[in-house]
Amino acid sequence: MAIETRRAHIHDAKALSKSGLIKGNITAAENELRACSESSDRKYIVALSGNDITGLVKIRYSALAPNANISLSVTGEGESNAKEILMSVLNRCFIRENIHKISIILYGSNLYLENILLEEGFIQEAVLKDEIETETGFEDAGLFCLLRPDYRGYNYCFVPFPLGVVVVGGGPEMIDRLYLLHYGDPVEDPFARDVAMQSGFLDASGRLLNNKDDLYKLDDSSGETLPQEVWKAYRELTEYFDKKRSAFTVRYDLSAATPFQRKVWEALTRISYGNMRSYEDIAKDISSSPSEARKLTRAVGAACSDNPYPVIIPCHRVIGKDGTLVGFAAGLDIKDFLLTHETFSYIIPLNGDNN
Repeated sequence: MAIETRRAHIHDAKALSKSGLIKGNITAAENELRACSESSDRKYIVALSGNDITGLVKIRYSALAPNANISLSVTGEGESNAKEILMSVLNRCFIRENIHKISIILYGSNLYLENILLEEGFIQEAVLKDEIETETGFEDAGLFCLLRPDYRGYNYCFVPFPLGVVVVGGGPEMIDRLYLLHYGDPVEDPFARDVAMQSGFLDASGRLLNNKDDLYKLDDSSGETLPQEVWKAYRELTEYFDKKRSAFTVRYDLSAATPFQRKVWEALTRISYGNMRSYEDIAKDISSSPSEARKLTRAVGAACSDNPYPVIIPCHRVIGKDGTLVGFAAGLDIKDFLLTHETFSYIIPLNGDNN
């Protein structure tokens, strides 16, 4: 059963006390949860398997940086799901909470987490002498940390082309973000900006550098650290810009799409490489009659504008009825480049086409 996470509530006190995830009776648990809810630098997250609380994560935020220390406690039933619980918490912290660095202390009863942490890219930052007080004295503890750009459960890649980069975000199963930026643009997304900053892609003002000396090129070792589908997107988009690929197999998330948007985007994927169609053509493809198509043309244009995966879902191949270039969120210069790139490659057969 999938693990879900949410903020801890006062009414969780009974379950947390009974399971031992918070020490003390129900009143003590209620007081601890109430104090946490009133604090600006603490947050408690519960992990749920169905309706049962199987884990508790205590997050304490740093006042100096977007960093946090976490402690993870699980029930006996939750220990076998410790990795899944940890991954859910990391996703929440890195993606929703915009935390840059997560630290966790391991000692005694939670040492079983060490292998899990190392598998997910954590490094041991220090040995803390006499950090933990026990019934028999004090014991050392290990301090482990993970930076957001090194997270293997979700990450970003930057694929260069002559005018800019394609920014792709996602996890092992699918990508869920893709957009294009010009060189010189700022990277607004905090997670993507962290990755770009660590990778040396930004200038002193936080804007994307030109692709000098193959700055954005990733070697094969990146396939061991990037989430699988993000790495796949990097390779396929690189092949596309190198004129070695005309179609994509990367998986993407359309769970937030409306049925109409899905219908339009599916029609876009049927426009063959190097060809162009008008918004009216797409409306006709998804309509049952000419009159319905005329009514849907504007809606088709809106769906193309909302396309979450440009290039992979080729909305750039849709043009105005009179042949003009219109409606591309990344800029008409990039749309013109993509069409020229494909038209030229369509005339000269692709080198080792991976269609």
